[in-house]
Amino acid sequence: MSTTPSGMSRDLVVFVIGEREFAVDNHAVCGIRDWAPAMPLPHMPRHIQSVIPVDGAYVPLIDLSQQLGLGRADPVKCHAAILVRSGSGLSALLVDEVSGVIGVEAARIQPVAGLAPEQCLISGVVTLDDRMICFVELNALSGNVESEAA
Repeated sequence: MSTTPSGMSRDLVVFVIGEREFAVDNHAVCGIRDWAPAMPLPHMPRHIQSVIPVDGAYVPLIDLSQQLGLGRADPVKCHAAILVRSGSGLSALLVDEVSGVIGVEAARIQPVAGLAPEQCLISGVVTLDDRMICFVELNALSGNVESEAA
């Protein structure tokens, strides 16, 4: 998770997988697309659903539900793909739905105790009223993609 001086606001793109809410930093988001069927490729890590065309290139469509240990997604028309840029380049995250963008003070994103961000896909938690939103660490995600592809 990038560091921001306390008191500063961060914009987070919030999305839903199952009944849980997650978020990524808005600065890493390059776009949001409706999910469309795509052809899976052989010999891909199990959390990669397929590849999708983006501006003349093909990027991996990551089944974030599978990657987070919540079970494999069965995509339908209501799913979305969030295009994100991380240390390993451009990829797309398959999510159930995108809720919107929220602004939170950086100090409200509480780290997960006892785990370094590179050890866990969830590097922090934001609580808003009765909502608990888990912050997804994109650099940890890209590290897991590279290690499973090797």
